[in-house]
Amino acid sequence: MTGIVRIEQPVERIERFHSLQGGQYWRANEAIAEENIAASEVLLIESLRWVDNKLHTVILRTHPSKHGQHIRFEYTDESGRTCGTTRSFTQHRFLFDDFVNKFTFAADSKEVRESEVQACQQLAQKLTVELSEAMTNPERMKEIIAERLEKEQTEKSENKLNTLPATIDQYTNLATGPLENALTSGVNEESIKGMMEAARHGHKLAVIQSEWLQGKNNEITRAVQAVVPYYQEMAAAQLAAFEESRENVESLMKGIASLDLFIGKDVVVNTIIKGNSAPSDIPLTFVQKKLLMDEELAVYLDLGDWFDFTKADLFDQALQKHPGLIEQIFPTQRCVLVMAVTRRHVNYQDPWEAAAKDFQNRCVFLLVRDGENIYQVCSPVESHLGAHTLFPERDEQDALFRGFDGSRITFRDVAYTDRLRAHEKMALHYKRFLILCCGLDQRERLFGEFYDRSSNINFISMDFQEKYCRFIHDADGTGLLSDPEADTRPSLESYIKQANQHLRSGSRVFCEWRQVVNPVTAPGAAKDDSGNGYRGHSFTVDFVKSRSTSVAYQKNEEIYVDVPVVQHTYSRNAKSDKREFNAKVCLSKFRTSDSLGYLCLDTVKSADLEYYIHNRRIRANHLYYIRLFKELAALLKLEETHEEQYRSKMLAALNAGNIGDENDRVAAVDKTIQTWRCANRGASLQSGLEDEKQWKALLAMMDLIAWRGHASIPQIECYCEQLGNSPLRLVVMPNGKLGLYVAPRAEERNDAAEKHKWAIRVVLSLTRTGVKEVSRSWALVNELSVSECTLKEWPLVDEWKGLKSVFESYDRKLKALADIELGRETLKRLNPSNQEGLSELAELWINAFEEMNFYRPTGGIVQKPVMMIPIGLIVDREEWSYLYLGTRGSAVEYIYQNLNDKALKARVAHRLISNYEVKEGKLDNLANKKTSLGLFCTKQRPDMAPFSADRNIETYGPDFGVNHAVLTHMVSFKSQIALIQQEADRGLHRRFTIASNLVSSAGELLIDQLLGDAARDADEPVDILEVVINPAPTGEPGAKLKKNGETFWHKHWCDLCKPGTEESLALSHIHAPDHVITRTSFSSKEDAILFVLKTMPQARKYEKDFFRDNDFDVPDGIIERWIDR
Repeated sequence: MTGIVRIEQPVERIERFHSLQGGQYWRANEAIAEENIAASEVLLIESLRWVDNKLHTVILRTHPSKHGQHIRFEYTDESGRTCGTTRSFTQHRFLFDDFVNKFTFAADSKEVRESEVQACQQLAQKLTVELSEAMTNPERMKEIIAERLEKEQTEKSENKLNTLPATIDQYTNLATGPLENALTSGVNEESIKGMMEAARHGHKLAVIQSEWLQGKNNEITRAVQAVVPYYQEMAAAQLAAFEESRENVESLMKGIASLDLFIGKDVVVNTIIKGNSAPSDIPLTFVQKKLLMDEELAVYLDLGDWFDFTKADLFDQALQKHPGLIEQIFPTQRCVLVMAVTRRHVNYQDPWEAAAKDFQNRCVFLLVRDGENIYQVCSPVESHLGAHTLFPERDEQDALFRGFDGSRITFRDVAYTDRLRAHEKMALHYKRFLILCCGLDQRERLFGEFYDRSSNINFISMDFQEKYCRFIHDADGTGLLSDPEADTRPSLESYIKQANQHLRSGSRVFCEWRQVVNPVTAPGAAKDDSGNGYRGHSFTVDFVKSRSTSVAYQKNEEIYVDVPVVQHTYSRNAKSDKREFNAKVCLSKFRTSDSLGYLCLDTVKSADLEYYIHNRRIRANHLYYIRLFKELAALLKLEETHEEQYRSKMLAALNAGNIGDENDRVAAVDKTIQTWRCANRGASLQSGLEDEKQWKALLAMMDLIAWRGHASIPQIECYCEQLGNSPLRLVVMPNGKLGLYVAPRAEERNDAAEKHKWAIRVVLSLTRTGVKEVSRSWALVNELSVSECTLKEWPLVDEWKGLKSVFESYDRKLKALADIELGRETLKRLNPSNQEGLSELAELWINAFEEMNFYRPTGGIVQKPVMMIPIGLIVDREEWSYLYLGTRGSAVEYIYQNLNDKALKARVAHRLISNYEVKEGKLDNLANKKTSLGLFCTKQRPDMAPFSADRNIETYGPDFGVNHAVLTHMVSFKSQIALIQQEADRGLHRRFTIASNLVSSAGELLIDQLLGDAARDADEPVDILEVVINPAPTGEPGAKLKKNGETFWHKHWCDLCKPGTEESLALSHIHAPDHVITRTSFSSKEDAILFVLKTMPQARKYEKDFFRDNDFDVPDGIIERWIDR
């Protein structure tokens, strides 16, 4: 035993604890790359977010040196991939567990921030001293300039300034001194060049000095501004330190505001109707969806865009006058809902007035019904004024916890607390509605007696709501008020479109005349408004009725209706005169309007209109349609009531003959009436049944529709098989006969100008042995046609149904194709070698000139006929036109200058010049004016072929697909036609057809040959050197100019040259290590340019200084250079 006692000290574990508070500073333990936080960076706690009394999220303010700045940084994502991004941070969010692992409390935060602020201030002071020294010390400025010059010279491969500094000083003194000194010193070319070099050098020194001063000023500004975020952070720290206290006060204030609602402070209750209360057994119903006053009121009153909150008394009056409006708005006798005046933006002219009044129009109030009692309740709570529902939709809470990409935001997301706050705010908003209703029940007994008040049950409790309340989820489509017909009914726009698709001659049309009539549709009833009118036009007549029914008719391939109008005329010396007449209105030219202009009645029923009138979802657009629908529904209902007896008579005839299926007879009667009415221009059914002949026609048509037409289908299919045509659609036509649409055989189709669109419509008669063809014609298969009752459609009809043609009819297409085949003979007459043909043209020109100037209005000037020779057809989307070769105003000069017959030339000259008052110079102009033939388009035909005597004829140039500068190189018609064809082939909705007799069997265009223009064929063969420059491996442009090494930006061009030219000539001014040159030979320059335009659609002819960085001429030996822009 040594007596020595060994004592071991116990190990102690030391931990540091700091309670988290807003306003504290914490230090990053390591770099957090994805948040651009550096290691040891000290950051301020700006906010703490709690969930269920547990700290959930810590929000740090971004470091002042980075706050709000767009900074480029790199980080490594979860997969280990390095990513680069540019972001602007103002705060960083961390879950509590992540925060305590990545940060520690910074006890020295005050010293850290003071040192950072001091560093910023020292930098600003240092830069200020440097600037001051340079401005006060010329030697320092010289050093700066010398450093900059030396840096620039080392960056260049050679020094461009070859003159010595001493020499520059000498020339500087000479250039800035008196003129006498320069003259006496001996001025020569070398000294002038030296003075210019000295001037450039002086300018360069001034630029360097100016740029340095500006740059230093910018650095000082940035250094001073860098201090500002630190002072802003100090203020943010103070606010963060008191965050918890502020939130407690806000929570207390929200509770007080809720109590104000309960006691009715600033709550206004207006009694609209007073009466008996609802039975006590009816629960209190809350309707979710917000209603709009104007959309509900529009069912009973005609409203315009003038309706706003100032006219709300009309709503109260309508509730008192129309019990149906009450039933329309309130689904039960004890009910609460929210309403605003309108969702529309009302035009108040003044923007400040508009902002204030639009807010009033959108303010939400409660509507309460208790039996016969109707109340309006206005809440002062701001969120209530803008509420979109009375209680939340089923998806509304879930949407708060859904990310931008649709992902679910969970408890483990830093965004969770933000969404939780939004949820609490939403819950408070709706809870206050219940508190408001609870106060109204306790104070006002506003909902009547519907529960036992002695039970002391809490109004806002779940038990009370489940027992005494009902909630209708009509806004989210899951409630009792959902629309069961919404899926089967077409939308309003589709219904109107389908109804108006039936518009044809004989259709009945109900029109809103003030919408349909304008200067385009009815120039006899309206004119353009020279002032700033509301519509842009004014009416020159008064309408007998603002809305009425009219029967459509066709004129010049357009659909018209007549409107009865009255026109008043006034004069000083006579009494006013009133004239009544029918104004023509072209519905085909009607486009759009603020409200529905017209509706074709061929397939419209009052029940359909009633659906769209009373459908709340559709009434959002009530100004557009509802006034016309309401009046029309009333008219159709009267008509249907009046026709009931006649419909019964027709149905009785089917029943008596036991014709067709019993369940289909009512539908057969409807179809018969629709078809018959279209054939008889909207005649009343009464007139059809009272006339014996019409009655027999109706019975025959009804027999076909109900039974006989269907029974003949097997015989018709057998007939089609024998005919070799596929059946498409079987119909009963307006004349009561069977019509069969069949697809034409391949040899019967004509795909010229456009793909064949027409089917063959065969009129059939039924015989004892089968069917017999009566007649046939070409017709389009309409998508919908009430004028024909469809009995059967075969599957192939889908390929033909709804096809539209740019041509008015198949006969019109054939006529147009025949017209262009006539142009060849006229082109021959234009050949100068064909003097007989030119003489004939001269005579025709004289006749057209006399017609134009002696028998038609001239407008006070001498009119010249337009020479127009059809050579092709151009189709562009929904329009077609002829392509003409000719000239608008130079036809007479062309004929005169190429004509050899002196006597005839004299007649032509006399006929033209004699019409001018001033005849001097006219003969010389006729003989020497340069003339040329060109191409132009119009749908019109020459009225005195090949000349048009119509001075108002409208023509336009074809789309060549190139600009005018390029087009000037296309001299021959062969090239111009090729451009038109190329442009047509490029578009999906364009087609070009040239007359078949203008193309040789080898495919060569013959126009230039027929005209005998030798100059057009005198071109010599050329080669094209197509150059493609590939980029350098670094990605930089692959070509540089040899003379100065600057970048040549173009990488694709074509050089036109003589055959056999060396390919290296294309790169004589350019250094391009990686390039490809392709040679192609052509018989003419125009063919070569056409190739260029096809290869490079945006090509432009190169000119010196025309493109950026190109300051050299085209190399000798290259005829032209075309560069792709």
